[in-house]
Amino acid sequence: MEKEENLQFREKNEKAPEKNKTKKTKIALKIVAVIFAVLLIFIFTCWILYIISDKNIIRWRPDYEMADISAVLEKDNLTKEDYSFLYEQTGLTEIGIQRALNRGEAGKKRILKIQEEFFTEYKVKNSEFDPFMCTDYIDRYTTNIYLEDGDIIVSASTHLSCMRIGHAGLVTDGENNEVLQAVAYGEPSEIGFMTDFTDRVNYMVLRPKFSEEVRKSVAEYAEKNLCGIKYSAFVGSFNKKSAKKTQCAHIVWFAYAKCGYDLLKNNTTLVLPYDLANSDMVEVVQVSGFNPYTLWENLMF
Repeated sequence: MEKEENLQFREKNEKAPEKNKTKKTKIALKIVAVIFAVLLIFIFTCWILYIISDKNIIRWRPDYEMADISAVLEKDNLTKEDYSFLYEQTGLTEIGIQRALNRGEAGKKRILKIQEEFFTEYKVKNSEFDPFMCTDYIDRYTTNIYLEDGDIIVSASTHLSCMRIGHAGLVTDGENNEVLQAVAYGEPSEIGFMTDFTDRVNYMVLRPKFSEEVRKSVAEYAEKNLCGIKYSAFVGSFNKKSAKKTQCAHIVWFAYAKCGYDLLKNNTTLVLPYDLANSDMVEVVQVSGFNPYTLWENLMF
């Protein structure tokens, strides 16, 4: 009897590992199934949001009448009301208007051209370059205001599904419209041109609230030291000492931070063009394709 009980005990112990192995296999399969289901749901959700976002592509244009601004541009001294009127008609702030008026008749003509384009309706198209990634363009180039070294250019045109990641650049040579940019994987940072932005569905020209001397020194540093850096989408503001990898908004932030001027006051880790557009350390020079009163207020759509 004792031998029989020992035999049954031994057989039970021999089968136990097999049962445990089978149980573990079932658990592993369930985990894989759950992960696969979550992945499918994520992909489906991104696809739906991507379709929705495509239907929400717009270039803002005024719903009010274009007015004759030529008489205002001939004034020797403009009032706050004049600047407000011109902003409503052109998307140019006092900074932008003065940059143009300082150029005389050529500047006034540029303002009038910007006004005309501000009210023009454009066809919007998009260019896909990664799964769920897309950049929205218009069918021609628009006119930007005169740039200065150290200016920042931002656009909400690039989006991942419905999230408007956008694009950004740092003006390194305002006279020649040269803009430092980090564009995409496989493309090291390099000096491009303002035309990389002026056919996008929208853009803003921003001026950091530092002296002209500071902005020029930052632009000079960026041109000499920040070209040829590898791209990585997940580079943030946690490292101010070096930039072994970068992305479009990070390279702008890093150039100023490296020179001792933090545009974001350490309020964010992953630097986005949206963060630069909403920084307290910048002021608007020109708005094109954005609502001039709400600007870039939302990351979605």
